[in-house]
Amino acid sequence: MSYRQKATGAARPGCGRSRVPRRLLAALAGTLFVLPVLASCATPPPSAAAEVGDVAISEADVFAAAASAVTAIQAGATSPTTGPGPVETAYYNRGQATSAIRSQLLEQAAARAGITVSEQEVSTALAQSASATGGSGDVGRRAVRDLLLLERWFAALPAEGAAVTDVSVGVDGVLVADRAAAVATRTRWLSQPDVVDTEVSTSSNPVRQQFQLTTRPALGALGVYHAAVGDVILAPAADGGVAVLRITSRQEQPGRLTADDLAAASQGAGGGPSQQLSAIFDLGALLLAPTAEQVGVTVNPRIGAWDPLSVAVIPVGDGL
Repeated sequence: MSYRQKATGAARPGCGRSRVPRRLLAALAGTLFVLPVLASCATPPPSAAAEVGDVAISEADVFAAAASAVTAIQAGATSPTTGPGPVETAYYNRGQATSAIRSQLLEQAAARAGITVSEQEVSTALAQSASATGGSGDVGRRAVRDLLLLERWFAALPAEGAAVTDVSVGVDGVLVADRAAAVATRTRWLSQPDVVDTEVSTSSNPVRQQFQLTTRPALGALGVYHAAVGDVILAPAADGGVAVLRITSRQEQPGRLTADDLAAASQGAGGGPSQQLSAIFDLGALLLAPTAEQVGVTVNPRIGAWDPLSVAVIPVGDGL
């Protein structure tokens, strides 16, 4: 089953050649999985992971795509890995649901803006991917189309860019060794908020940081920009531990995104093509917030909750 095509207005033919580097197209083969969606009926199907307007995204397809992502990661690992636990599985499910929702929103927003990508352009990009990897180029056409649409959309922006809602968040907290300790700390902080200041100030691993949505959009997947002042969230730490973070300040303000911002996000992502692709989609998704508000997005609580500002599915509670 393929994505349902929706007519949202006349679109002008695409023009020009894509400037997306081959290495990014090649990375699509191992990092993005395309989900089919179901046309929604009068009563939403109980098996839907999410709904975008009148389009339902199948929960079973989200789970299958997440399993495929895990398999691809394990296949590329340099040492044997164990299967994901419940927390990791929930993380991959949220990621795949986010990708599917963003893809639907991008399709509708691009059509309204008259931005198109032809099937020939997608085929050419797929062929470039095959050339770069030495493989068959068997990656999701939808994922490639999304990347090309997003690049073309940003390229068409005026010099001053597009208006978005930016969010600045301040956090403090501590680093703990594992998830069990993190959940216990979070529970204690929520029930005894008076102890937080003391525990942070006396910790051997304190955390005090400021985050901004337009410069660190990837953190949106953790719920950082959705949480209210006083909320406590959990975030994976680079050393394998877990950060327990209290939201100390939060402010929404007008922001703007330009084509230069998208290029800078890709170049500053570090790592390989996979990280650069994630940076492109996380930042580019901010342009989809108005469309999401117009058509409406709902997420099955079994998958997570919807953050309309980072345009992402985020964890609920302690992340499960």
